[in-house]
Amino acid sequence: MASKLVTVTMTLPDGTRKYYRGATRREAEAKRDNDKLLLFRGVNVGDKTTFSELAESWFTLYKKGKLHIRSEETIRGTLDRYILPYLGRMRVRDVKPLHIQGLMNSVAHLSKSVQKKVLQNTRSVFAMAVDNDIISKSPCVGSIKAGGADPEEVEPLTAEPCQRLLDAVKGTRLYLFVAVLLSTGLRKGEALGLMWSDIDFHNATMTIQRSIVFPVGNQSGEINTELKTSSAHRTIPVSDSLLALLTEARKTSKSLYVFSRRSGAFLSEGSYEAMWNIFE
Repeated sequence: MASKLVTVTMTLPDGTRKYYRGATRREAEAKRDNDKLLLFRGVNVGDKTTFSELAESWFTLYKKGKLHIRSEETIRGTLDRYILPYLGRMRVRDVKPLHIQGLMNSVAHLSKSVQKKVLQNTRSVFAMAVDNDIISKSPCVGSIKAGGADPEEVEPLTAEPCQRLLDAVKGTRLYLFVAVLLSTGLRKGEALGLMWSDIDFHNATMTIQRSIVFPVGNQSGEINTELKTSSAHRTIPVSDSLLALLTEARKTSKSLYVFSRRSGAFLSEGSYEAMWNIFE
């Protein structure tokens, strides 16, 4: 026959009563005394906030509308795909280091980059819990690390494969786009956001000050002038060969954008993908 548990109680500042159970009175009172100490430190020991509730507050207060669109989407996806399914229903106060390790074990098959994002975002949510006296210390202890292998370093294309790619798209709409990417190192979105006014034909320079992004569910795209870093806003030299191509293309362009649809608007995601159909 199982022994009966001993129960002791404590009245919390809001008037509610909290119960502590143990195999012995000493064990039950030790649990209560621990919470008394936490109360003295300002921790709300009666808080029932779930991890999901706290994570949503953290995302809304600190991330939503404050980051580059792609970065915001990455954080939202990391929460929804990996973190919330594992911790979401738990009370924040109940999460222990073993649960965080379990979370990391659940993503151990994924890349090191993904694992780092999972751990970093989880740490940030629990840091908010500590700052707001929901818990006294974070369960994301230092011994828990992201695993996985480092991604292989991507080697830039040399002159020969670059020329082969240009030869493959010669005579198509894609030729100028590929030439711009290869010559300047622009990202896809930066090239799509390039306007004729960004090009100084007299001094042979190009100023990067916007990109086109395609948030989930929006194939038309959006103009983003808040590039990832301050260094992303830059002025770069344009080679003589690329300048000649741009000069020729401007003569027939009826758009403000270097790469555009017939309407004059910047390329949509569908229009961009259609350019590459020559390889199908």
